[in-house]
Amino acid sequence: MKEILDIVYEASKKRMPLSKEEVLKIVEILININNIEVINEIHVIDRAELIFNKVTLGHYLNDKIYIYYSRIMCLVAGLNYKSEFEIENSLSIYETIFRINLFILFIIMHEIEHAIQEQITVSKEINTFENRLINLENDYLTFLGEEVLSDEKYNVIDGVYDMNILDFIRYKFAYHYDYKLYISNYEISYLERLADVNALSKILKMIEEIKNEIKSLYLLQENLLLDRRLQNYDNSKVSPTVEFFNNIYGPNSFDYSDMGDLSLDKRLDLGMPITGKEFYSKRKLLLPKGVKNEKNTRNNN
Repeated sequence: MKEILDIVYEASKKRMPLSKEEVLKIVEILININNIEVINEIHVIDRAELIFNKVTLGHYLNDKIYIYYSRIMCLVAGLNYKSEFEIENSLSIYETIFRINLFILFIIMHEIEHAIQEQITVSKEINTFENRLINLENDYLTFLGEEVLSDEKYNVIDGVYDMNILDFIRYKFAYHYDYKLYISNYEISYLERLADVNALSKILKMIEEIKNEIKSLYLLQENLLLDRRLQNYDNSKVSPTVEFFNNIYGPNSFDYSDMGDLSLDKRLDLGMPITGKEFYSKRKLLLPKGVKNEKNTRNNN
């Protein structure tokens, strides 16, 4: 990550947001240091668009990664990258530019994390509890609607089902049902939580060596990570991940008996059960929040 820090640092020192070329370079470096084999195409898209409401800023799908550079720049210009933490408005000019570049880096790293998740599933690296859950959600997305199809009609050679018109109609209904169910639970998706938390954790670790130079920004980044870890825990402290898998696979269908003895931070990373005392012990560490002037329109996939 040192090479990436150098790129972000130099751009910030020049009071400039990361360029398209620097974004592309960062994606290439991340692919290399993470030994990612599932990405075959990189697209950094810069084109004139009218931006309304939520937009996709980055996307990883079917061996391709997309970073929508022009959209990111529009959101940055409108200050829509800013969080609700009051300290956002206390950053120096240098820290503000650095904050913008870390926001851009977060978009990139979020999509890289999805590629890492895909590689774990493809390579069947499910020897840990964390990876087992990655595989569980990816399986749901891979086999949308296929529960209504007969295994006897699966063509092993072609990798497709031999369907008559009735089978096809049943499959389409089941597919759309499964997809709508997933979208309705997207807010508590395990893969999305993990992509956010891992990206924020790696960024925080990356800037640790210069934290005395950007003290307020470092503190903000710590709080962005903690805020994301606490997200989706309701007042009863229900585990968002347990709730997510129960919602998409059926009530009480999710087994986390092999979770092991995980630390509080690790359980928060994974969205696993915590106690009320643990929740409040972490929440009290958050900085004060204010009222944002703009809606946060970040929407990653």
